[in-house]
Amino acid sequence: MKKIILDKWKLFIIPAVVSGFFALLLLLPVYRVAEKRIYDVLLNIKPSIEERQEILLLNIDDLAIAQVGVWPWSRDIVADGLILMKEFETAYVVFDIEYVDRSPQGIDSRYLEEIIPDLFSSQFAGLKDNITGLFNAIANGSIRVRDAEDYVNDLAGLTDSLKEQLLDAVQHIARDNDLYLGKAARLFDTAFFTVNMLPDDIQLINVREDLTDYVKSNIPVKVTGFDPEKNKIFEKTKSLQPAILPIISKGKGAGFPNVVVDDDGVRRRIDVFKEYEGKLYPQLVAAPLLDYLGNPEISVSGRRVTLKGAKYPDGSLRDITIPLTEEGKMLIHWPKKLFADSFRQLSFNNLVVHDKLLDNIIKNLDIMDKAGYLSFYGGDTPLLDLYRYSEGIRDDILEELRAPEEMEEYRSVRKMFFEGLGELLDGNAEKAIIARIDEIIAHPDFDTAKRMNILQSVARLNRYSAR
Repeated sequence: MKKIILDKWKLFIIPAVVSGFFALLLLLPVYRVAEKRIYDVLLNIKPSIEERQEILLLNIDDLAIAQVGVWPWSRDIVADGLILMKEFETAYVVFDIEYVDRSPQGIDSRYLEEIIPDLFSSQFAGLKDNITGLFNAIANGSIRVRDAEDYVNDLAGLTDSLKEQLLDAVQHIARDNDLYLGKAARLFDTAFFTVNMLPDDIQLINVREDLTDYVKSNIPVKVTGFDPEKNKIFEKTKSLQPAILPIISKGKGAGFPNVVVDDDGVRRRIDVFKEYEGKLYPQLVAAPLLDYLGNPEISVSGRRVTLKGAKYPDGSLRDITIPLTEEGKMLIHWPKKLFADSFRQLSFNNLVVHDKLLDNIIKNLDIMDKAGYLSFYGGDTPLLDLYRYSEGIRDDILEELRAPEEMEEYRSVRKMFFEGLGELLDGNAEKAIIARIDEIIAHPDFDTAKRMNILQSVARLNRYSAR
């Protein structure tokens, strides 16, 4: 009988001793490292995850920095890239750049190089016409000299008005690039920015009260069944460091970029949510993912988060369960590749070069138009009119005179412009222009020296094109 009782005690004592032994091992740094290494081995055994083709990593890499200049860049460069991505129908953009402080004012190069010269040319041309007309009228007797004083006074008033207009226009050359990036984010409509969650009350940069109020009102997610007093699984933070108000207020949302790095320098876990003042804030990529899934109901129970009724791309509704560790983290299933070989990646340099090439095209088209060459284009609408109309749509959306949905019209007009440009370059316009030039230089009254210069230039151009 005693033996039976002793055997029964062994059934309880041995598992308890073994459990206690391994529990003590968990306190030893060596065992923790071993546990992480075992996890890494098991992760390599597990089948690799699918790399969704919809995901694109847009990198500000060495090539992009060499193209633009020293980092950090002026924020108008990023804003222009955001507008271009909208034209290419990008669904979401997530910024892991922390725009937590104001940037210096910049120069609106397009305004300086295009609008200002045209404005000065047109205004001074009008003034010149008025002055010339007055003197011609006096010279031919239409206006008597003793009556000219009133006309001179009118001309002086016109000059003052012209000066005020030009001074007002020049003031717009300087641009607040923070506001411009915010306007571009509104135009894009689904851009997400950062709200850093800090473990203490010390903020790296002082955060204004209106910015804190905006973040607390707009960024937390609604979670069913979450009680901060009972459910303490998520890490608590003591202060916020969000992107500045002109930028974050124009985005679709925001999330925290904070990452968890183990002692050996490896990232194996990530927070899905963090708690601040009793509310849950989403991780930076979780924020747009929730929007992409139709903002499903979020519930927390024990060590799992459930997204109820998440809308998949095929239209079906499903529940998604995210298991959490004891610390409230989600384990990361990394691709079995180096970063450079994973997912689709693109250098921001491509966007910068695109805009530079387009600027050069427009400048050349403007030169051709002033020389009369675009009259040989057979399209229904002049190319530069299409381009300027599309720019007007974009500017109206940036200034909130139009809704972001009207980017569809912008995209349509831009398509017409590029199709027309292709017809100009690949059609008969070039042959017609050259034929007209040949006709002019072959005329007997055309200067012989100029004819030889033109023929030599054409010959050099033909040799260059043949390379």
